[in-house]
Amino acid sequence: MRTGSLIATALMVSAIVYSGSATAIEAAKDWQVKSLKGITAIQYAVASDDPDGKLTEMLKSGLAGLNVPLKEVDFKADMPISIGTTDALLKVAVDKRKNGQKWVGLYVNQKSKLDRDPSISYEAQTYGIGALVPAAKVGATVKELMSRFDSDFKNANESQ
Repeated sequence: MRTGSLIATALMVSAIVYSGSATAIEAAKDWQVKSLKGITAIQYAVASDDPDGKLTEMLKSGLAGLNVPLKEVDFKADMPISIGTTDALLKVAVDKRKNGQKWVGLYVNQKSKLDRDPSISYEAQTYGIGALVPAAKVGATVKELMSRFDSDFKNANESQ
């Protein structure tokens, strides 16, 4: 075996072995980032169990630099959550998957109008990013998702 092919084989094996250590975050699509333009207030909540409130605190601190009013909401309360036409509802969800993995997702819902009949408005998910990670990396992943959202939000609103 030649030295060149030995190095190439070693690199491939290293990539396979270490591929599980990096988190591959599903990025937002261009239209999703553009949908963040003009949001003037954000309501936020964790849509999963958060008994010690750590995930909620991560959301709060991650949103603090956006210079829009923030309001924590609770999905478990009996009160419906209503969002205005320039508001957004940001939520983080953590779902159990196979082999000790968890899907960590960050989603934004906004009011939308049906193009062919603007008298029909509804709430829809307009932004979503996430990653499949080991359970031990949930907190770090929430922080990374918040960082990506912060960047996308600022990019969408920089020309306002």
